[in-house]
Order: sequence, then C-alpha cells, then structure tokens
Amino acid sequence: MKNRLSILKTALALILAISLSGCGIGSSVEGSMEPRESSDTKDADALEQEKADEAEDPSKEQNNTDSSDISEDDKSDSPVYMIASKTVSKEYDGDKKFTDPELDNSKGILFEGEYVNVIMADGYADKYAALYEALKSRAKKRMEEDDKRASDVAEDIKTEYEQAIDEGYGFIGPYWYREGARIARTDDTVLSMVLSSDEFWGGFHNDYNEIGLTYDVASGKELNLNDVVKCTEEELNKIVAEKLHASAEDDNQFGDLEESLSHYKFDPKPGADDEDYEKSEFPYNWYLAGDGLHIVFNAYDIAAYVYGASDVSIGYEEYDGIIDEKYYPDKTKGYILPLRTFLYSDEDSIEGDGIKLSCSYNNDNLKANSLTVHIEGKSATIEKTFSVKEDYNQYYRVHKSDGSEFLYIIIWEPDDCYDLFIFEVTGDVPKAVSVETYKRNKEDYEDGFFLYKAFTDPDIEYAEQTGDMLIDQADESMEYDGQDSSVATEGDYLALYNELLQKMVSGEILMGDEAEVFEYSYAQNPGYAIYDADKDGRDELFVTAYIDNQWHAYTIYYIKDGEVTSGGTYTGYMPSENLWINGFEYAVDAYTFDSKEGQKRVWQILYPVDDDEGVSTITYEGQEPQEISDSEESAIFSKEILEPADIQWNKFDKDTDLTK
Repeated sequence: MKNRLSILKTALALILAISLSGCGIGSSVEGSMEPRESSDTKDADALEQEKADEAEDPSKEQNNTDSSDISEDDKSDSPVYMIASKTVSKEYDGDKKFTDPELDNSKGILFEGEYVNVIMADGYADKYAALYEALKSRAKKRMEEDDKRASDVAEDIKTEYEQAIDEGYGFIGPYWYREGARIARTDDTVLSMVLSSDEFWGGFHNDYNEIGLTYDVASGKELNLNDVVKCTEEELNKIVAEKLHASAEDDNQFGDLEESLSHYKFDPKPGADDEDYEKSEFPYNWYLAGDGLHIVFNAYDIAAYVYGASDVSIGYEEYDGIIDEKYYPDKTKGYILPLRTFLYSDEDSIEGDGIKLSCSYNNDNLKANSLTVHIEGKSATIEKTFSVKEDYNQYYRVHKSDGSEFLYIIIWEPDDCYDLFIFEVTGDVPKAVSVETYKRNKEDYEDGFFLYKAFTDPDIEYAEQTGDMLIDQADESMEYDGQDSSVATEGDYLALYNELLQKMVSGEILMGDEAEVFEYSYAQNPGYAIYDADKDGRDELFVTAYIDNQWHAYTIYYIKDGEVTSGGTYTGYMPSENLWINGFEYAVDAYTFDSKEGQKRVWQILYPVDDDEGVSTITYEGQEPQEISDSEESAIFSKEILEPADIQWNKFDKDTDLTK
C-alpha cells in the first residue's frame, strides 16, 4: 500500500475581514470608509427646513417605517428601532481576460458590500422627535453616499484586477466591505449601539472592527465619553489598564499598554494622529450596555492582530465617582449584550476564560453538524447542520428580568434565512435549549434599502420581536431515525440532490476530489450517481470530478435534518466489511457510513515518511497503535475495490434534472 495513489491535501482559506478605518490605532470612523461625523451637526433650523422640504414633497417620505406597524402596546418606554440594510455587487465590465482562469478567484466579481443604518420607527417620531430626526439625518446622509462609495471602490479594484491580468498573477477576490449594527442599550435615557464592519482589500486576512455610538434620547445628541464619566482620562486609563492586564493571554499581549492608553483622549485634537505617533491623540471607542460602560479596542489598537479585540467592561457601580449616576439603568429590567467570539473546530483545544463556540466542521462542503458552547470547562451541544461562512460569530447574551440568562447565536444561511441556536447559561452552566430556522422579515424602504426590526427587548423572544418566519425546527432532544420526516418522498430528496448539483455547476458550492477543492468549471469529467450506500432504503448522492479516472475519489452526500450533508470523501471500498476507504500517501483511513450516524472511522494505517526508517502502524478506534507488516497490510487490502460494482455514473451539467 505504500505505492497507493498520492492524494494532495489542500484546504480552503476562508479570509474574513472587518475594519472601520483600516488597521490604524484609534479608528475614528463609524462602520464606513469615511471619518466620523457627529450626527448632531445639523442645527435646529436645518432640521426644521428639512421638515418643510419634505412637507412640500411628500414623495421624500414614502417607504418610511410605517407607524401603523407599531401597536399601542408596543409603544412602551423605549422606541422600536429598525435596521436599514442594502447590499451591492460590482462586476468587472472591461474586456480583458485572464489567460489562465484559475488565476481569477473572484470570477469577475470585483466588490461586494453591505451598508446598514439604524433608524427609529415612525410611530415614535412625536415622542422622541430629537432622536428620531438625528438618526434619520445620519442615515439619509450615509445612504446618499453609499452608491458613490461602492462605485469609487470598484473603480480602484478594477485597476488592480486589470493589473493582475496584464502581469499574469492571481487576483484574490472579490474584495468586500460589510456593515452590521446591534443595539446594546435602549431606554428613556440613552440609545447605545455597536456598529461593525468586515472588510477585505487583498492580503493575508480581512479586518473586523466594532465601534460604539451612543445618543442622549431626550436631546438626540451624540454623547462623548466625558458626558458619561466623571473621572479624568488618567483615572479611567488606570482602571482600563488593570482590567486588560488581568485578562492578558500572555506577558507579550499588552507590552506597552500604559503608553498606548496615554494617547486616548476625551476630545482628541483634529489631525493629531496624521504623521507623528508620539503626538497622536485618539478618541475612546465605547458604548453603554445593561451591565456597564464598555471600552473597545479593535485588533491593532493596543495589541498585535493575533490577539484580536478587547472589550473592557466597567460596571456602573463598580467604582465610586467614575460613571455619572444619571446614566445608571433600571436594575429591575433585563438587558442584552451584543458579543462576538471566534468559532473553533471541535478538534481544537478549547481553553481560556469566557464563552467559546465550536462546531463539527466539514471542509468538504463548508458545513458543520453541531454547535457547542464552552464556559469554564463545561459545555453543551445542539446538533444541526449549518453553513460555516466565517470564523468569527456574533451572538447575544440575554439577561432576562427574572434572572435567567441565555445565549442567542445566529448562523446565517442563504436566502435571508438563519439558524437561531439558544442555550441557557444561567450561573455560567450551559444547557442546550433549541435551534430553529427562520426567514428574516423585511420590508422595502428607499434607495434600494430594506428594513427589519432590531432586537432590543430581552423578555420577548427574538423571532417574536422581529416578526421573522419559522421555516424549520429541531432541538437536541429530537432523535433522528434515519428517515428524515421533513423529506418524506423520493422526489423530495432527489430535488435536494439536484439543487446541490446545480449549485456546484454555478460555482456557489465547491466540488472536492482527491482532497482538492475547486469549482465545477475546473472539473475534468464531473459525474454523479444515485446509490443506496448504507442499504437503508434511501439513496445517497455520489459526486466525482473524474468519472473516467480509475483512481478517482468521490464524495457521498445524504439527507440529515432535511438538508444535504456530506458523508465523507473516499478512494476505495471493501465489500466484505462494508468499509469505505480514504487513502493518502502516508495514511489510509477506513470508515463505516450510514445516514443515521454519518461517517465513523474504524481504523487508520500510518506509513513511515522514509521507507528506510520506521514501521507501519494500524490504530483501531479506541486502541493503541500496533505495528503491521507488509503481508498483513496486503491481506487487509486484498479485496479492496474502487467503489461498489453496481454504481452507475452519469455526467451532470446545468441541464441535469434528477427529479425527471
């Protein structure tokens, strides 16, 4: 077996990025590529003039948030906020082409963007007139700039794209810029939100940044940090430094922390950070939440990129004389914390303080079959197949007014759908609750934007508050019997298989063969087979990129929880033991497969890298490795064949339809 087919192991690099102003220290923009401008720059006369203009031209007010959607019961102390969102995509419109298509990872897409703004529902315009106008004015200004911003960026990227064509090197794209917004605190005193941006402009990784934005509800004024705290910058920085040092992963994380913090000012001088770092001054990045004041440092602000961001929380009453009492929230009410964390693989070593998320990641189809929450050595898992698009994930820690606490973890799926995983974490003991799939409820707004409700009330369930539609449901207590009740007929699962094939053809889903991952257009002779691999009465889908290759690899797909799921990629089959084989140059793995348990490894043979040194070993699951001789190895593989003899391969393309 040492001369078995050598299968190259490759992996997809998912480049993720978010930044509000690139990688500079003390970013001073709010989820855009433009410098921050205070939302209260318009004076009262200007706002009155804007109202008068709108009265003369009613068309300017159409498509706004309809006050009829807000019932009298909903008109409580806090208003309803809406997220206005717009997506854009810019394609290459020139006539140049890559001589080698593999050099163009973007497939002609130069730029993808998503822009968001927070506004108030019209039903609250009278009660909160100043804040309503401030949010509306800020949103209107930014919405007018979004298309121009995207077009300008696309023109710059077009130049890079054509340069790559002319000089014959690869273009890693598309580039992207995506904004997000979540409400951290809303009551009669303040509105505080966390704005995020995820951007990639080439290079080794994306940038992800978050920035706080806080308004006084009564006046509509954007608050500065020295409006909220009563201490000096030096006193605040001392507290921040103590908390950061206490949370450090190692001694190198915050090496020059005190010096770095000395540059943060309540009112930094304009332009002070343009050239000379020693004289630079940066604004604090902060927001208010139900548990206190949060000061945020994004990657690169005070530590190397590898350490990520830091969010320092200072409780309202944790220190005397720090936070002005007028900004203390009502202790009898619950609150929501918008958070984010790295999404680990279940195979990673999960260590460190705080909440960690991991998933059973499958690189073959960029999906996971379960999500696990880890807190201080304790964990809980919910099984559900979902897409893995990012290695950072946002979530809410929901503190209800009765004292119970929950995590609401949202995993986005195609077509504006998402999986909502809910774990109870009262007392930092994680317990699996449920997972449900919803389609986002949104309405058309203006200038290509649409609206959806922001999540703000901890005592109202997420989807009930947003009005999103339940489209699927599963939880950890549901047992899968191998016959998925949500896909009851042959026509149903063939339709799902056909959808998968067409997504491969279009390039939406990547193919895999011989441990390589690539688009359908690069496959030499792509084919499929419908075959009952586990003899349970329901067919699986086999997909290969090389029908005619005698050593071809193939991936098995099956239906689990109503979704097509990968059951592994194989290069051989042992009929006598019903084992599926995946062979590499230095390793061979044998698996069982069925649609109830999925893929399970039975044994692994490892070969020495150098034939003149070392011995081959075989390891059965749950046992210690043991030496295996050449004759024993040959006996194991004596009856191995490529695949079951009765598999019938067929070519597939855009015209393939398995349902006919």
